[in-house]
Amino acid sequence: MRVSGPAASEALLSLTQRATLPAPRTATVSSLYAPRIEERSELKGATPQAPMPAVEELDRQALVLWFPAPRSFTGEDIVEFHLHGGEAVVEGVLQALRAVPALRMAEAGEFTRRAFFNNKLDLDEVRTLGKDNASIASMNLGFKGSPPDRKWHGCCSQESCLLRERQHSGN
Repeated sequence: MRVSGPAASEALLSLTQRATLPAPRTATVSSLYAPRIEERSELKGATPQAPMPAVEELDRQALVLWFPAPRSFTGEDIVEFHLHGGEAVVEGVLQALRAVPALRMAEAGEFTRRAFFNNKLDLDEVRTLGKDNASIASMNLGFKGSPPDRKWHGCCSQESCLLRERQHSGN
């Protein structure tokens, strides 16, 4: 499960109950917890007379990875939660993430779109991903008019752009 954007660090700290972020790009085993009672009052079963527990452990041995911007797939802060267990654990973590302000579920293809606009992928890389994912293949990248730079011109990578430039110049 991935979280991308400015609230990724808040999500990580909230669910792990850590005081600091873990080392970047290093898998860390951590317990994941549901939000505190004041954040859960709207959840089913929580009433002033019968409140939910202050902290509920959702997963004892989740792997957590922290990828600070700009060195991530999207170019934004990303946290990955690798969960153990079944649907109940996944649903519990999703509920806990919904309680973090400024988080929302990503739309289909959104991580790829963010990576493209943050210059982490070129248009051919997006198209390649789209061949395996219909939501990416049909996503609207939102540009109109002529392309602003060479990432729009169909280069699969820097190497292929250099090869094309050399072929055109005769070197």
